[in-house]
Amino acid sequence: MFSVQESVYKITSLNTPSGEGSNILASVNDSDHGNWAAKDLDQDGTLDVILKGSASLDFANEVYWTGIEQAKNNGQYKSRYALRSYELITEESILTIRSYIAADSNPTNMFIIFNKLTNAETILVDTNADGILNRTEKGILEIESAQKLYTETLEKGILDNRITLINEVYLVKEYSLDNYLSKK
Repeated sequence: MFSVQESVYKITSLNTPSGEGSNILASVNDSDHGNWAAKDLDQDGTLDVILKGSASLDFANEVYWTGIEQAKNNGQYKSRYALRSYELITEESILTIRSYIAADSNPTNMFIIFNKLTNAETILVDTNADGILNRTEKGILEIESAQKLYTETLEKGILDNRITLINEVYLVKEYSLDNYLSKK
């Protein structure tokens, strides 16, 4: 637990035996925003979604980063890399699929569309990793339009041997840290 301006928060890590996981930041006592919780789907140091309550993602991330900094100072922080990620770059867009496998839920894919011409970002979620987008987290692109791009990106990922389709579930394959860092 840690404090920010007299409010108390807690970060809980949920990890699988393979080393993947997610973090949940929850307010224990937040007089300004009430009870709320947010989730970092891949432990990359950025909260991805508000689970409950009315706190904004920007506010939650400020609290989260403060908590991470305090954990680092206390020797309680371990860095992780988001390695279940596939990126397809086109003339107009950067299309990214990130797969999340948490111990407490079904596999999920996040589809991120970054328009290089307008700098607009849209984030959508495939809650069952079944190839069908279910909701929009951010942005104004309609799900129907994004679905076509998502399907094309999944198909290209399979051809590139970076995405698997097993039992009607699409997952980005794990990528070794050495391969990941050598491309940076």
